[in-house]
Amino acid sequence: MLEACKVQQYPFTAQQDIVDLDWQLFLRETASQILTEQTPAKLEKVRDRLYELLAQGVPSDVIFQGLVKELVQNCDMSIKAKTIEYAALKSKRIEYPLLGYPTTTVVV
Repeated sequence: MLEACKVQQYPFTAQQDIVDLDWQLFLRETASQILTEQTPAKLEKVRDRLYELLAQGVPSDVIFQGLVKELVQNCDMSIKAKTIEYAALKSKRIEYPLLGYPTTTVVV
């Protein structure tokens, strides 16, 4: 973030805004695309965008956390709790794959 702020304005000022990094903007756009359309074609495009982030060296856990954050901020109140619940379950599966957490997806 420091580099992005330096590119925007140097020397720094006390009132200077903190600039989001390119990958953060890309992730925010990806979350917006997920919420606007849920089709197989859009799924393929979103998957390509996530692979692009991985190819740029953004860690998968950072991508996951950022995507969940953006989805929760922009989705309907009725599905926020379920989104967080599924994200927590997926996070546990990633962190502890051999502890016997259920591997099937619950359909609501």
